[in-house]
Amino acid sequence: MERNIGHRAPVLWLLLPTMGGFAVARALPAGWGGGWWLMVAALGVVLAVGALARCGGGEVGAASGRPENAETDDGVAEERSVTGPARKRSTGVEGRRGPQVCWAAGVVLAVGAAACAYFQLRENRLAAWARLPAREAELVLEVERVFPQVPGRVTSTGFARIVAAPAVVTETVGQRVFFSVRAAAGAEVLATARIRAAGVLTPLPRRVEPGFDGYLVNSGAAFKFNRARWLALEREASEYRKFCAAAGRRFERILGLGLEDQPALRSIHVAMLLGSRAELSEGQRELFMNSGTMHLFAISGLHIAVIWTVLAGLLGAARVPRLAGIGVGLAALLLYVQITGGAPSALRAWLMIAFVLAAKALRWTRNPLAGIAASALVVLWWEPWQLFGLGFQMSYAVVAALLLYGLPLSERWQARWKPWVDRPAAEWGWWRSRAQEAGGAVISGAALAVAATLVSVPMTLGNFGVLTPGSMVVNLLCIPASSLAIVAGIGSILTGLLGLEPVCVFLNHASALLIAAMEQGLAAAMRVPGMYWPAQWRAEWLGDAVLVALLAALLAGYAWRWRKAGGLRTPVAALVVVLAVLVRHGAPPAPEPAGQAAERPSGNLPAAGAAVIAAPP
Repeated sequence: MERNIGHRAPVLWLLLPTMGGFAVARALPAGWGGGWWLMVAALGVVLAVGALARCGGGEVGAASGRPENAETDDGVAEERSVTGPARKRSTGVEGRRGPQVCWAAGVVLAVGAAACAYFQLRENRLAAWARLPAREAELVLEVERVFPQVPGRVTSTGFARIVAAPAVVTETVGQRVFFSVRAAAGAEVLATARIRAAGVLTPLPRRVEPGFDGYLVNSGAAFKFNRARWLALEREASEYRKFCAAAGRRFERILGLGLEDQPALRSIHVAMLLGSRAELSEGQRELFMNSGTMHLFAISGLHIAVIWTVLAGLLGAARVPRLAGIGVGLAALLLYVQITGGAPSALRAWLMIAFVLAAKALRWTRNPLAGIAASALVVLWWEPWQLFGLGFQMSYAVVAALLLYGLPLSERWQARWKPWVDRPAAEWGWWRSRAQEAGGAVISGAALAVAATLVSVPMTLGNFGVLTPGSMVVNLLCIPASSLAIVAGIGSILTGLLGLEPVCVFLNHASALLIAAMEQGLAAAMRVPGMYWPAQWRAEWLGDAVLVALLAALLAGYAWRWRKAGGLRTPVAALVVVLAVLVRHGAPPAPEPAGQAAERPSGNLPAAGAAVIAAPP
């Protein structure tokens, strides 16, 4: 039996209804349902409690006609045969089917309805805002997040909360707003600061086309505050935020040591380590976008995993006790996330690894699926709008695919990798052993790449209007190279902080060599026909529908141990059929002249295939 099949994640009973509840609340008009959602949630609680009482408590979820599963100390799910007395007890299972269904329905109803009510409470949006025109206003904003400064621009942009507004728009107080303000000379806009500014306040609709406004709405912003001029600093940023900003500037200086004569490589190096995609040129953005490797420049799962590996190695070498090492390492990792800007993708990745490590250290469970699901649940109840953002969807969909599909696929392929089967392992010699290990590593990487590509294709197609079948191949090479570059970059930062500038310059050059090789390799790969081409879904909603159906199929396959409906081959085959039937290949139609467009019947026009939910301007 595969080691990675059979893990249980009961928290999915909370996570999936939560996601469904948020999606329903977002699809309905603002404020629709009101307190009725709480009544529905109460009904769900009554159903679940009644089912527990009828079935004798915890037996509701445990009763099943299937073999029981138990997880051993090393995290391996073992199958217990149900024989003898246990088989006699199974005769009562049929009588508990009804209460089991009631319990499941009650839990789903209670959590989903509570999620609907919570989303509306957090949104607190008036339907009349959609009809408000843009107007000038003087606002006091509490800055939540500042986007990386674009070279050559003097305005600061980011997200903030409105804490004071004129009487005519006083109902906007407490709402999140995207701001673009020209700071005063010598002033720096930082998170937690309060600023007074005058500008144009424009309401954002709840549902917009993909693009920058869509990114803002999916981030929870209800308004845009553009063309704003700085009036006063109402409250300075906290000392912690000032420290993070100063540390970020110092990190950027350290990462640029020795690369002053290579601005292109320096920009990629800084962008990869600090997540500042504004450092990339237009040509670099296009190259990494078309190759499907733009994720390397967002502080996300790859960066956090690599940096944690480095920190864990250093703490282990220093003989720090295990629990203390986890605490110190996670604190240092969180500080790095805050210094690099505290992007949601970085915070999500940190929370993922924190849950998995905490569960393992406290012996709650060795099941990474449960830890990842718990982190997603916390993220969504902390910030419900993240569910609709591409970053959240990409992060958790890819991680779920790796756990549900990639690891079982890797183990299935590894079981078939048996070189020199007629020769005893003791007689292999060193070169055969190394070849066997290298082959296993390549097989594992290929399986994980297939799993990641499986769920990233629908999202890439829907949000970027491009199909990148070559991304699986290039990522197999770029991810190890970028991981080494990140290790060198972290080493550069650590040695730079210690004042060892010669070592810092050496590590920067090592990282630059890896980046140069990666960039040249990508440029050559993109000249190969068929590596990417423009394409669009035949309907905008198909991308989300295919992704949801695909994740549901992965969950079902994992629950059935990939023994039914074609096993591990089915998801790939199904995706190929979907891409052949439901995708319109080629560039999107050119926009019609205004006169002709006005004469067309009403309906949804094809969305621009090149629309990108990317970094803010």
